[in-house]
Amino acid sequence: MEKIHQYLQSAAVLLGILVPCILLAGYVYHLGYSATFGLEPSLINKGFSDVITEAWFLGALLLAHFVKYWWSGFIAVGVISMMMLALFYFVVYQKSKGKDPAAWEITRDKQGPKILGLTLWHWKCWFETVEEVGTWVYIPTVLLVLASLITIIPFQYGATQAKKQISNLQTTGCNAPAEKQDRTRCVSLVNISVTPPTTIYSGILVSSNNELVALFDGKTLEVFRLKDDFKLSKPHHN
Repeated sequence: MEKIHQYLQSAAVLLGILVPCILLAGYVYHLGYSATFGLEPSLINKGFSDVITEAWFLGALLLAHFVKYWWSGFIAVGVISMMMLALFYFVVYQKSKGKDPAAWEITRDKQGPKILGLTLWHWKCWFETVEEVGTWVYIPTVLLVLASLITIIPFQYGATQAKKQISNLQTTGCNAPAEKQDRTRCVSLVNISVTPPTTIYSGILVSSNNELVALFDGKTLEVFRLKDDFKLSKPHHN
């Protein structure tokens, strides 16, 4: 029962760290995406629910990317397993010769046998140096990598997605590729107060909230204030 309580505490701490990181990554993705179109991020404020949606959307993309390259995880596990087996084989081999590696006295005078050109004493000194340097190097490196995963990579990914959409729009317009004729790239802002309804502007939906919407037509970014007699339309052709 005590172990279950410890697991629950660890899971709560992990979620307390992971969820804000995911939310921040989603917001940074939105910044990279909208800034590439030339939209001032402060012009259209995003609500908490919008940030959550974009954060989990980014998480789903990263998960899909991980699943796509699932074999790399097996390779990493295989390499680590081979290293552990090699170490285990070395220990068994030494014990078969009457030598117990755990009982070796490693000093400057008794440096022990050579492994890969270095004596055990030199390996011990090297590991101690790495361990000491690690407190000054590894921790900042890990923090830097985490910061990159949360900020730099999502921002660049959002910018890449925006550039791809801009290129496709400028090449073929709102028309979808031949293999995806049931889709369209553009969203239209339609005035429904007149008959028939009139399209005011069409383009890629860059950002929106309850009051404003930003659309990009391939050349110009336009921001419109939403009214009761406006609607956003994105047709799908079956």
